[in-house]
Amino acid sequence: MPSFHLGPFRRTRGQPDRRGFSFIELLVAITVLVILATIAIWAVKEWLIATEVRTSANDLASVLELAQSKAISAEEASPYTVCGLTTATLPALPNIYRITRGQTCADLEVSQHAFPGKVRFTATANVPLSTVPSNEWRIIFAKLTGRALLVDPLVVGTITLADPSGLSDTVTVTTAGIISHP
Repeated sequence: MPSFHLGPFRRTRGQPDRRGFSFIELLVAITVLVILATIAIWAVKEWLIATEVRTSANDLASVLELAQSKAISAEEASPYTVCGLTTATLPALPNIYRITRGQTCADLEVSQHAFPGKVRFTATANVPLSTVPSNEWRIIFAKLTGRALLVDPLVVGTITLADPSGLSDTVTVTTAGIISHP
């Protein structure tokens, strides 16, 4: 029997027409694409959370610098304090922190700030914790010098921020008033 010539495809009698992809080949290709898309979405989500935590730590460092500059330039004889709550105190609202004029968190509030999303204060080290309410941390900047009052003057004060997924970042303050965010 003669065979028909159809360009690059040769068809002989009794053989099926093999143009295009089989159903199994399409399923495999779609499965691979879905797996790659899932990995990409997960990576972008992790990146967005890490960016949110990093931005929150930058914002906290900026607010600490603002309070320090207010303490240095203030005409009153009172220091400025930055206060916040850790997750143990108020699990629903530990992302709020504020600047007050004075040495306690109950003094006149200058401004209030909040972290976006689910970022929270999770821990402090060498930062004074007041007893009422418990786990309310505060960093006091002295009038004129801007020095920070910490629990142990030889150790750096650290404030840790975290997301429920476990990503965290820290802001440190020395007694000399140096604020850093690694």
